[in-house]
Amino acid sequence: MSQLHHQLIAAILILLSPGLSTIAFADDPSGNSLKEFVSKVCDFQIDMAADPEHQSSNPTSNQVNHMFRSGIPGVGIYMVQFNFEPATEKSALTAEQWEKTGKEFAKEVETGFGATISQQKVVAHQGMIGYEIVFDIPAQPGFSGRIRFFNVLAGEQKSRLYTLTTIGKSEFMKSKNVGQFFQSFKTLSPATAAKPPEKSSTDSLKRFVSKVCDFQIDIAGTPEHLSSDVTSSQTDHAFRTGSPEAGFYVVQYNFAPVAEEGAGTAEYWKENGAAFAKKVETGFGAKVSKRGVVVHQGMTGYELFFDVTAQPGTSGRMRLFNVMLEDQKSVLYNLMTIGSSEFMKSKNIDQFFQSFKLLSPKTAASPAKKSSTDSLTNEKPKPPLPTTANLTTSKAQSRRSNNATKTTREQAVEKLKAF
Repeated sequence: MSQLHHQLIAAILILLSPGLSTIAFADDPSGNSLKEFVSKVCDFQIDMAADPEHQSSNPTSNQVNHMFRSGIPGVGIYMVQFNFEPATEKSALTAEQWEKTGKEFAKEVETGFGATISQQKVVAHQGMIGYEIVFDIPAQPGFSGRIRFFNVLAGEQKSRLYTLTTIGKSEFMKSKNVGQFFQSFKTLSPATAAKPPEKSSTDSLKRFVSKVCDFQIDIAGTPEHLSSDVTSSQTDHAFRTGSPEAGFYVVQYNFAPVAEEGAGTAEYWKENGAAFAKKVETGFGAKVSKRGVVVHQGMTGYELFFDVTAQPGTSGRMRLFNVMLEDQKSVLYNLMTIGSSEFMKSKNIDQFFQSFKLLSPKTAASPAKKSSTDSLTNEKPKPPLPTTANLTTSKAQSRRSNNATKTTREQAVEKLKAF
C-alpha cells in the first residue's frame, strides 16, 4: 500500500499548491455545462469542463502516470489522475481495505497539507469500490474540495489508481456540475474493476413475499432472514438486504401476545410517537429531523427521518405500523432504510416504502378517515412518554451483533434492528 500512499501525496501536492487559483486551466466557455471526455489510453470517460489539459511523460502509454484538468481560474477546477502501478496486490482494494487505507489518506491530507476533513467514507460506483474525502482549505478561505479514489485491476498483477478531484469556491462546489462530474466517471473496460458488494443497494428492487409474516414488499435481492423460528408467525423476524458501502433495507416483524389498547390508531401514534423518536435519538446516536403520523394501504402508522451523527453523511427513514390480530394479539412492522446520501435519495427508497402491503389487509388497524394514500403529518416535538412494552422485545435485543469489525453503518443497523 505504500505506492498508493505516495501517489496520493503527489496528487495533494499538485492540488494544494500555492499557485492553484492562477494556473491557466482550459475554461468552460459557457461557465455552466460539462461535456463528455474520453481517454482511450487511460481507459475512462467522464464529463468535464471543455477539453482538459493533459500532462504525462508519454501521452500514448497506459503504463505511465497521467493527469487531466480543466475549469475556471479562481473559481473551480476538475481533475482526473491516472496512476499506473506495475506490481500490486492480487486483487483491487475491498471495502474493508479502503476503510483502513482511506483514513490514512485523509490523515495525510489533514496533517500534512493543512486541510480540514469534513467527511470521509467508502463509496460504490459503477461496479467499483473506492473512497471519498471532502475537505476545506483554511489557507485559502472559502475554498473546499472533494476527492474520490478507485483502485482498478489492469491484468498481470498491475493496477490503476484513478483520483477524481474537484476544488474551488463554495458556489462552485455546490453546483450540479460537481455531482455530474463524479457520477459520470466510468471505465471503458468495466470487467477489470474491483468486484462490487455481493448485494447491491442501488440495483432495481424485486417483489419479496413472506407468507409467515403476512406481507409483501419490493426489496433489493433476496433478504437475509433472522428469527428463532422462521416458520412461526408468533415470534420475531427480521429481513435485511443491502451493503455497508451504500445502504440497507430492513423489515422487522415483532409479535406481541397482548396488544395495547388503541394500538395502531392515529391517536395512539400521536401519544407514543415521541417516545419512539426519543429512543432513536438517545439510544442510537441519531438526530430525528422529521416525524409524524402516516397513512398507507389502510393502515395508520408513524414515520421518522433521522441522521446518524456518529457517521456524517449517513441518514435513515423508518415507518412503523402496529397491526391488530385476533385474540388481542398484534404485530409491529418496522420498515427502515439507512445509508449514504446518494442511497437515501434514490427512487428505490420510495418504492420500498410504497410497495409494503399486508397479505391479509383486513387485520390492519383502522386508518385515519381523511386519506387513503400516504400522507405525513408533522408534529412539534413533545416531551417523551414512558416506553411501552412493545418498543423493545427481548428477542429483538438478542439479535445485536458484537462483531467489532463491522462498519459504523452496520453497527447502526444492528442497533436499530433491536429498536
